[in-house]
Amino acid sequence: MSKALPWSPMQCLPSASLSPSGLLQVDNENGEVEVVTRESVELRILSPLPLRSSSITIDDCQSSSSSPHSDQWSERDSSLILTLTTHRFVFFPNNNSNNNNNNNNS
Repeated sequence: MSKALPWSPMQCLPSASLSPSGLLQVDNENGEVEVVTRESVELRILSPLPLRSSSITIDDCQSSSSSPHSDQWSERDSSLILTLTTHRFVFFPNNNSNNNNNNNNS
């Protein structure tokens, strides 16, 4: 039995593409460039209700047993790395912290 993924704000964002070396894949055709990167960023949602995860399909919503996420909503992700490009904000888990998220989301 696999461990359920955390259900948090970062899991509700679409995944960003990475290059084969693990770096953020920017859209060079549209002139996207990285502007700045910051560590120790917290992503917090103050909504009274949990957000729908971007990786959960409509079928998953109808059958909670097929959801890859835990039932426990966590309103924040901390110790993230934020990369700001000319086109978007991209959040990465900080692999040197205790944050267990493995997705890169923008």
